[in-house]
Amino acid sequence: MKKALFQTPENDFHVRCALCPDFCLIAPGKRGLCGTRENISGVLYALNYGVISSEALDPVEKKPLNHFMPGTVTYSIGSFGCNFFCRHCQNHEISQTAREYLVAGSDMAVIAGRPPFYTELTPEDVIARALLSGAQSISFTYNEPTVSYEFVRDVAVLAAAEGLPVILVTNGYISENALNALLPYISAFRLDVKAFDPAAYEKITGSGKKIPRKAYETVLHSAVLARSAGCHIEVVTLLIPGVNDDREKLTAGFSEIFRLLGENTPVHLTAYHPAYESSAPPTSPELIFDTMAIAKKAGFRFVYPGNIRLPPGSGLSDTACPSCGNILIRRDGYRTDICGISRETTDDGAEGNPGHQNKNESDCRTGLHDPVCRKCGRSVSAFIRMWKWTMLLPASCLFLPASCLFLHRTLSASLFSVSHRFRVTPFSASHAR
Repeated sequence: MKKALFQTPENDFHVRCALCPDFCLIAPGKRGLCGTRENISGVLYALNYGVISSEALDPVEKKPLNHFMPGTVTYSIGSFGCNFFCRHCQNHEISQTAREYLVAGSDMAVIAGRPPFYTELTPEDVIARALLSGAQSISFTYNEPTVSYEFVRDVAVLAAAEGLPVILVTNGYISENALNALLPYISAFRLDVKAFDPAAYEKITGSGKKIPRKAYETVLHSAVLARSAGCHIEVVTLLIPGVNDDREKLTAGFSEIFRLLGENTPVHLTAYHPAYESSAPPTSPELIFDTMAIAKKAGFRFVYPGNIRLPPGSGLSDTACPSCGNILIRRDGYRTDICGISRETTDDGAEGNPGHQNKNESDCRTGLHDPVCRKCGRSVSAFIRMWKWTMLLPASCLFLPASCLFLHRTLSASLFSVSHRFRVTPFSASHAR
């Protein structure tokens, strides 16, 4: 538990929380809508500071991020709570826990009538574990990370000092002041866009407030702020039949996002499957493919399907050079083959060759100056952010190195207990929220 940021005292020991645009007015002993911030004697505290419900090593493509450090592993952690209340949430056991099960007044994530499913970590612990694992980045994911703002910020500051990029897998529903203070420490912003009009957004995420949120507008504004701050952005929309699949609204929505973020922004269209309180039929592959065509017609160059089984050799998950059509990155599930990108030069001017280490150690640590298409020589840095060591790995390498397997065994065996209803491994955590 830690004193919360972005709070303003009001009359009668009430506190106004300004972390997200709900701006909850919280009475003594009560919590805001997200369930993670409690007014204790007129001061707001973050109950989820350092409380970790989920911890895993994931391929970065699982977030999904296809254009940010492709082929690398990210150390992924989650806490509990969310400021959205999606009825279809596949991670509801942690995202909605604060709303449904938390014991009022507790300073920890104690579940009523259940064994604890959390561990406590300090920001220093997170950095140490990420470095030990051999991961090349840290991801805050599984539940909404912005409701763990204080912990995310403290970790991100330390990660910057260690040269570890930080990824937010977020719904983007955060106040402008809070986001602007965090963005200098964030490298990648994986944004959920739940729908393309305010009414559908309220239907999917609504809090039950009498005054509907301006969630759609807030999320788009967050995307613009992140792009202006230099963050890499990829957009994900979970398509739910009968809820956010109206062709006219999809067309208008993609046109708006294209105008705000540009043609090089990767777009992921993922299939919904029934979960939590939602029993709508699952998304058909045909709806995914039709919506991909709409997004491409709007001008997006890189549109990917998700949560569906693709025909062998379809190439729909591959990344092609927009100039010559050469396949830059080939994907098969979470296997990533960086097959069409070369590095132009190393520090000493020598030509680099992907898949083979240079003999000079300094060259190995320098990595890519300007990754280019192997066929036409076009720079790909405008739409793919490579890790400085990515091209030193064999193109056909698996995404999970031995160090990750070691860490997973260690975590599973000795670090914390997980309830029988929610068990995270590197291959089972869901990002379709």
